[in-house]
Amino acid sequence: MKILRDNEVHYPLGGGFYVFKEKYVEYILNHNPKSDIKISIGAQPNGSPHFGTITTFSLAFSLAQQLKNKGKNVTILLELVDTAVSEDHDVNNIRYQKSRSYTKEIDKYIEHYKELLNKLRSYSGISFEIRRQSDFNSHRKISQVIGKIIKEREKIGSLLFPESKIIALRVACPQCGLADKHGKKMSMLKIIQLTLSAPIMVGIQLILITSHKN
Repeated sequence: MKILRDNEVHYPLGGGFYVFKEKYVEYILNHNPKSDIKISIGAQPNGSPHFGTITTFSLAFSLAQQLKNKGKNVTILLELVDTAVSEDHDVNNIRYQKSRSYTKEIDKYIEHYKELLNKLRSYSGISFEIRRQSDFNSHRKISQVIGKIIKEREKIGSLLFPESKIIALRVACPQCGLADKHGKKMSMLKIIQLTLSAPIMVGIQLILITSHKN
């Protein structure tokens, strides 16, 4: 099939480029006076880094290098989505899942990502950090955030899940690792005041009960 064309390739601006055009580094410097900058990138290690991942990581390190040349102290932060589903299970017509972290599936590919990061560090001179979701959940402010979500669970549930109106707060069983994917069997016994000193998972398990038994 022949299609008429002008043999020209166009590169239209998109998204934020309409704002900062070709001066992205200057845009960041003008809006962020801090001397320390972390550039956050994310990945779900369910396989070796694909072309899109390599491109994104390379772009992040390139941007960090340019900011470093402007006098900023820059670090790359890789956020791993390690609670993504690894196994699906059906128990009494309720869908449960086990995370990649629980099944250790994430460990199959994490070294591939580290190799890529180390290579990019050698090219750019930019250091990097890796943060898992368990590290993120241990942040002192997370318990407050989760507490607010639970208190507004009816409002948020109706907005995000109009069919079930249930917020799927997934708390994995400490014995077998199963988590109720859609929160259908999750019971909120009572709302308690989550303190900053309490570990997040301890705080959540005090008010949430999940059941996957008959």
